[in-house]
Amino acid sequence: MEINVVRSFKEITDKVLKDVETVIRVTGLEAFSRIIKMTPVESGRARGNWQVSFDKPKSNVLNTKDKTGSKSITKASTTLGKFSILSHKGIYLTNNIPYIQKLEYGWYPNPPKKGTGKTVGGFSKQAAQGMVRVTLQAMAPIFKEAMNKI
Repeated sequence: MEINVVRSFKEITDKVLKDVETVIRVTGLEAFSRIIKMTPVESGRARGNWQVSFDKPKSNVLNTKDKTGSKSITKASTTLGKFSILSHKGIYLTNNIPYIQKLEYGWYPNPPKKGTGKTVGGFSKQAAQGMVRVTLQAMAPIFKEAMNKI
């Protein structure tokens, strides 16, 4: 019986690469979806400005409003579906609206200037602990869940 070691090795490495890409895509989509859904919403502009890219972050601001986050999540899913571990060096989730750091880190005036009731202690009431930081803290279980899907 003859075994083609080269072909067998190629099949194994192709399967491993495919599985790694699947884990990266599933982990990325879950993390990005959480961030998008946790982004405070008033007009939908903050949720509509999350952008996924490969190899370098996006630098533009979109003129998009997405109150539910579903459009941004769909775009993220479409982009992540094109990820190739052999072609791309990194995946970025970027939001360039001027006030995104205030939403994440709570740099609103304390007390609020207008007394709108939307902030407390300088933080948005909708995401007082941020969106990205909270998601990053949950990455280990997100990754484990993705690993269990392959």
